[in-house]
Amino acid sequence: MRNYLLIFLIFTFNSVYSSELDNASKLRTLFTSPDVRHQLDLLRKAGKYSTINASETSKPSRKSIEIKAQGIVIRENKPPVIFINNKNTIKSNFINSNIKIGNIIKQSYKIPVSVNNKAIRLLPGQTWHESDNKIKESYLVDHSHKTTDSIDKNIETTVNTTD
Repeated sequence: MRNYLLIFLIFTFNSVYSSELDNASKLRTLFTSPDVRHQLDLLRKAGKYSTINASETSKPSRKSIEIKAQGIVIRENKPPVIFINNKNTIKSNFINSNIKIGNIIKQSYKIPVSVNNKAIRLLPGQTWHESDNKIKESYLVDHSHKTTDSIDKNIETTVNTTD
């Protein structure tokens, strides 16, 4: 009985092993013909198999940057603190990865700002828009993008505190 089992296992293992070899030999002969290889190269050069579309290669549009110079605090024996876009330069001259603040000119209060390696100089209260590359006074800038919810909350708190 043991011999029959051994013979059965040998034939079974041999058939599984030979089928793996057959698959490998089929894979090896896939590109052995020079004519087939030449045809595939021509198709590849013609762009039939290119996987990148023109829309995928274009860079995604990013939101234009707005810089609001909100103020400067000049301190004795310490570097000045500059407030830009609701952030400050107490710990670092970098507001974010795109915005770097340089050393201010104390006589004129101009703030040198580097935005994506483009240098601009702002006074406190000025706003610069990357989209039109213009510096405007902050009180003249259109703030219509703000929501009315915050205005309503401010009105409610004002009304509630006066009662």
